Amino acid sequence: MPDAWADNPHILRWWTPACDKAISELIRRWHWHYPWQLSDAVATVVGKSTIDRWAAEDPKCRHYAYYNVLMYFGIARARRVGLERAMPMPRERVCLLCDTGFDEDQVPMSQVRRLGSLDIVDYCKDCFSSAAYGGDVNDPRMTARDVETYIQRLAQITDAVPTQNFFDESGVYLGWDCETRTRLLLLAADRPFPEVVKRTHGSWLAALTAAGILDGGVHKTARGHRALAVDGHVCHSLGEKTIDDWLALHDVPHEREPSYPGSNYRADFLVNGKFVEYFGLAGDAEYDEKIRCKRAWPSPTTWTWWRSARKTSPTGVWRSSGSPPNLGSNSFRKVRSSADGV
Repeated sequence: MPDAWADNPHILRWWTPACDKAISELIRRWHWHYPWQLSDAVATVVGKSTIDRWAAEDPKCRHYAYYNVLMYFGIARARRVGLERAMPMPRERVCLLCDTGFDEDQVPMSQVRRLGSLDIVDYCKDCFSSAAYGGDVNDPRMTARDVETYIQRLAQITDAVPTQNFFDESGVYLGWDCETRTRLLLLAADRPFPEVVKRTHGSWLAALTAAGILDGGVHKTARGHRALAVDGHVCHSLGEKTIDDWLALHDVPHEREPSYPGSNYRADFLVNGKFVEYFGLAGDAEYDEKIRCKRAWPSPTTWTWWRSARKTSPTGVWRSSGSPPNLGSNSFRKVRSSADGV
């Protein structure tokens, strides 16, 4: 990198010691990979408006992408003022998978980001890529049993109910010892992609249930409980499951999560042309706002179940004028709910 890049007057006009400090922190954390984070880090320090104003004025930005101009300036400045002197020399490592030696700086930034830290770069580029990015997106040879075995192995390693996108989550390889991390990486090569799960089980929740790792067949999450209804529908609360099971057991045709016309909202059920809602998280501010918007939606066919008052059938507050919709059974009754404020 030519030293002259550090003399850019358009950048020096707004450059501060805080920008140098940000580069020092990048070098401490990412070593020789720091340039790839540099533009974003500086933009965070000075603000988007400063970057936009500079990019519009600097002649160099007419010929190069502004983030590259900023990166080249940052590299040249780091070398001029001695920030790179804190950078350690790359070490030689031995891959835990193939036992081949490699230098740390041979590992691409994409691999370091996926691992989450340079401290755990224990795999050569080829081994990591084949595991983390390998596999057929929709392998027709993968069976339902293969999916269930994968889930069971992942649950055993992590001691948790796994999410479907577990290996796409940030920091998934952090916090494990070398042996466990290597087991995870090997398992990543055999992970079923969403297309496979949909073909073999219909949904991730159905796959979790079939794998036998859910306590009582219920997946507990931060926002409640997910469970499969008797007809295989995925329900996002036990209340929804109660309603869905009742409809199925009474042979009432129903559809899960229909869309409100002309909006991104979804109802819980569509029954005989009527929307049915179970507002099970009332009291949460964000959720209450969604309730308000749904209630105000110009549709004469929306009905709401609040909660079960009897074990034999769901009951609720019918939010529309007129009589309750014909749902195929006379077991429904109209009730008032304290949750409705009446």
